[in-house]
Amino acid sequence: MAEEHPAVRIDRVVRALDPAVQFGIARVLDAEVVRVAFYKRFGTAWRITVRYRANFARAGIRYTDPRGGWDYQYDADPGEDAFGAGGNAFDALDGTWTHSQADKWDGTAPGDAVSDPTVDPAGSSPGGVGIFGDGTSYLRIQDTGDPTSHFWRDPSNRRIYFAHDIVGDPNNDDAGAVMDDGITLTARLRIATPAHPPLDDAFPESPNPQQPWPTGGKGYQVSADARGMFGLEQKIGFLTQSTGFSLATEADTPDGVGSGLIMNNTIRNNVDTTVATPETANLVAISDQSLADWHEFWITIQSDDDNHWRVMVYRDGALTAEAFSVGKRDTSEYLRAGIGAANLVMGLSSGSNLGAVDVDFLAYKLGVHAPVPEPSALALIACLAVCGMATMRNARRVRLFEVC
Repeated sequence: MAEEHPAVRIDRVVRALDPAVQFGIARVLDAEVVRVAFYKRFGTAWRITVRYRANFARAGIRYTDPRGGWDYQYDADPGEDAFGAGGNAFDALDGTWTHSQADKWDGTAPGDAVSDPTVDPAGSSPGGVGIFGDGTSYLRIQDTGDPTSHFWRDPSNRRIYFAHDIVGDPNNDDAGAVMDDGITLTARLRIATPAHPPLDDAFPESPNPQQPWPTGGKGYQVSADARGMFGLEQKIGFLTQSTGFSLATEADTPDGVGSGLIMNNTIRNNVDTTVATPETANLVAISDQSLADWHEFWITIQSDDDNHWRVMVYRDGALTAEAFSVGKRDTSEYLRAGIGAANLVMGLSSGSNLGAVDVDFLAYKLGVHAPVPEPSALALIACLAVCGMATMRNARRVRLFEVC
């Protein structure tokens, strides 16, 4: 589904107000600044400037937070890239995550000095996890492939995966079957590219040589165990289940599937996107080029039947969702090891694949909650509804409004 910018929604609203007013978008700068203009037939033009504070890292850039706020929100603020004490403690990143289960993070970040593996194979490896900023503070996760094929020893950053215990959050003591019962996620992320350094070189599996990181970036698949860039794990009795979501380029998916936000395939326990077909894939289509830009998702999940979850994905301010029938995967990375009771997960967990992602925020709330436009868009619609008719009555008056 094509993205509908808030200004496009405003366009439709104003057109419906009065047929004597023609409304056009003079300029759009990715929701940071939107300039719109009124044109009265045979009259004078008025301009209204609206400034969106879209560069600030907060949940709700394109959508406002749900009533009562999120149950938990990871903001990727400076300092929220802690390694933690290790073991099964939930004390990493912002102090509420663990990376104990088969994780290979060595505590370094992309751009850090790396050791010469022929001299010090146990030293610092390429890739890793760190907080960076370019107007937005974000967490960068880079899995460079398989540095152990290039003489580094584990932990080598070849597999990075975090879990946050949902049951540990306030008032969630009885959370378990969080996806079957219904849950809402929001995330803002992009594929990391060399246009926003630092990124280390790629170290693919042997016999492939070290190579520069791809100019257009490298996305990731959802694995056979439903591990993606972010996702969820739930527990029903002794059964654990999981679902994952990833940004994937056309090169990351089988022929004919395309690029975008990919998730579990439609077939239960056959969720690996590397074997997806156009008929079995679940994909929100986004072009390769656009995947390097920030995209905000609002996702609701609830049980559809014994084999599927019904997943609704809203993107970049749109209020109409794309609906998917997502196959349930009867396994989990952390719950099957007895870590957590229901988990929000995030990372790049393949032992051999490579990829890099930037995460601005990731949040969840139990229950299914419909999105609401971010406050600036609502204020602008109300403003234009009044001002549009007012300016028609006063053709010599020019008004300037700033909605922050």
